[in-house]
This record gives sequence, C-alpha cells and structure tokens, in this order.
Amino acid sequence: MLSLSLVQPVLADEVILFPEQQIYPVNLADPRRIQFSAKTLYFDRTSIDQGGDRRFDLKLGGRLGLLHVSRDKDDQLGWLLSLDAGFHGQFDITSSQDNIGWDGSYALMLSYRPDPRMAFKLGVHHLSAHLGDEYIERTGRTRLSYTREELQAGMNLSLTDNLQWYVETGWAYVRLNTQAQKPWRAQSGLQYRSDKSRDRLQWYAGLNLGGSEERDWQKDITFQFGWLIPTRSRTWRVGFEAYDGKAQLGEFFQDDERYIGLGLWLDI
Repeated sequence: MLSLSLVQPVLADEVILFPEQQIYPVNLADPRRIQFSAKTLYFDRTSIDQGGDRRFDLKLGGRLGLLHVSRDKDDQLGWLLSLDAGFHGQFDITSSQDNIGWDGSYALMLSYRPDPRMAFKLGVHHLSAHLGDEYIERTGRTRLSYTREELQAGMNLSLTDNLQWYVETGWAYVRLNTQAQKPWRAQSGLQYRSDKSRDRLQWYAGLNLGGSEERDWQKDITFQFGWLIPTRSRTWRVGFEAYDGKAQLGEFFQDDERYIGLGLWLDI
C-alpha cells in the first residue's frame, strides 16, 4: 500500500495506491460474486444431464484495490477503483470428481462510499463459460458458447448497525449466444451480522434473490447462515447454504437446480 497526499485537499485528502481496505461491502449470499470458497453440495433436483447429485464447488478469486481516493483520511470512505478476477468450477463427486464445467470472470469496478451507511458501485464485468473435458467425453454435449459482458451498477445501504440491504442490476452489451441470451438481470438481498463479542463467535445470515430476462425472470433464491472468523485483514466464514434456481455455471443457465451445502468462504 502506497499513500500520496494531494496538494489540493479540495479534491481529496489522500490517494492510496493498491489499498488493502475495500469500501463496498461484501454481498454474503450472492452466488455470482467473485470470491474464494469451497463447498460440498447435495442436490435433490437438477435438470443437468448426468450432472450428479453430489458435487464439490470451488471458487478462486477476489478483489484487488488499485486506487483509493479517500475523504477525511478515512479508509472506509471515498472512491475506489478495483479489479476483480476469478474461477468457478464444479466437480462431480459421484463420477470420479469429473469437472462438469467452469466459468472465468473478471471485472473493473469503481466504488463510491460518501457515508458509512451507504455505498455504490459501477463497472464492467466479463464472464466466459466452459464445459469440462470429462463431461464432454461422457455425455457428448457440445458447448453453448455462453459469454457475457455487462455493465453493472449496485447500491448497498445499512438499515441498522447489523442489517444491510443491497440491490444490483446488469445489462449485457456482448452476448455470444444471441439466440438464447438476453441483456437484463437483477438481484437484491438482505444480510445480518451479529454484534462482535469476546465471549461468543459472531454469526451471520444472508438472503439473495435474483432473476434474469433470459430466464423469464424466474426467481433464483440463495440463503446462507454461518459464523464469522475475523483475522487481521480478512474474514473467514463457515456455514450452511441452500439454493433454488438456475444452474450457476454459465453453460447450464437453461437448467434448474436445488441443493443444500456446507461451505468455507474467505472474503478478500
């Protein structure tokens, strides 16, 4: 982290290169978010052909702050330009851990936090979806070429000290499969964190509701409940997740799934 004081404080109090602090809150139960996580999932419904009812779900990635223009020398306020990048794959436990498919994502985001209780973001996001080689050999399925580049906008509001509400929308200006893909999507959610205490572990709960034009706005519902394990600069989470909606891998966006799972998350 490199800090530079500006000559004219009218514009900003401080400019920080590669800051450690993020100013836009983490959407805890957002299944689209680029993040580090490892989950074991148990499906009671899936329309993916030979998808398996037990899978290992792996996400690798996070957010790198590039430039933070702070207000009042507060690392929680101001403007932040950041780069997100990540991998999301699922592996069929019932079929020799074969990779079903994977998505690669990256995004450039500009976040703004004028007040401790509200934050905004605007950026561009790219997603490219792929099928696993073993899955192609086993099923003979060919790739749909699901690629999506979209403009994103989001807002997060703190309703109380413990409760947050967020809303986000995206409009795809590039859709490789133009016959099946549609431009608009939206999501919203609530999340709660208990008070910090030396005597007990902090817990959290999150609910995310999503929908997309390409799925005729059918609801995608995610619920998480678990415990927070804060470290010096990051937060680990361990808990339970339930999901009902479209398959989360891009190549299977036309399929429906429902699962429960146990997971470990690292907010970075």
